[in-house]
Amino acid sequence: MRKTIKSTHFELTPAISDYVEKKIVQSIEKLVGSDESVITDIEVGRVTAHHKHGNIYRAEVNIHGKIFNIRVEKEHADLYGAIDLVRDEVTRAIEQRLKRRNHIIRRGAAKIKSLFKKPESDNL
Repeated sequence: MRKTIKSTHFELTPAISDYVEKKIVQSIEKLVGSDESVITDIEVGRVTAHHKHGNIYRAEVNIHGKIFNIRVEKEHADLYGAIDLVRDEVTRAIEQRLKRRNHIIRRGAAKIKSLFKKPESDNL
């Protein structure tokens, strides 16, 4: 998995980078695996430089792969809270896409199996 971590309107410290790596990247790697075709872009930052109150921090994750394209963006009053919210939403979205894909594969396999079965009337 290829990943890019970037910050806007503040400096990306090693502590924030490690937190993003631990929370978001490791969660995505557990679900997707180490597939090199998956590209993950993570952006954390302040919404604007002049706000003093309200939801001012945001985290955004874009995942591009063969199977799916996912984009999640969340805002929160705390940077670490925004990262946690994005992680929860991204893992939910990936699990949903993989579950849907597996369901389609199983449904197709059941259809093929039913084509190979003989009808009950032919057994007479």
